[in-house]
Amino acid sequence: MQLTHTTKTADKAIQLFFLVLLNLLLVLIIGFLTVDSFANLNSRVGGILLSVLLPMVVIYRTPGLSRLDRTFRFGMGFLLYALIILFKAGLATTVTTMVGPCMLMAMATLYYGDAFLSQPRY
Repeated sequence: MQLTHTTKTADKAIQLFFLVLLNLLLVLIIGFLTVDSFANLNSRVGGILLSVLLPMVVIYRTPGLSRLDRTFRFGMGFLLYALIILFKAGLATTVTTMVGPCMLMAMATLYYGDAFLSQPRY
């Protein structure tokens, strides 16, 4: 009994570690394209595209998760990153570098994106 409980706890810890790592990777990709000092218009457009396409890949790969669960699991990194940039750099920098709108688009895509991937019913 004790071994099973330890295994479940270890599985949860490993899942949490990789979920945090995945959130960090998603946020840093979009953040690098928008906030970096060498970010130009092309990289900001790339950040906008990735802020929609990366959550769509997450939605496609996790069809069994509910909207709220998916947004909570994969959107926490976006929310925390947007808040950190907002308080660290200010509202003007957050909006002009497009990191705020990109993070909001990513969170909205995580929540509402399954409506785009669902098959129409005739």
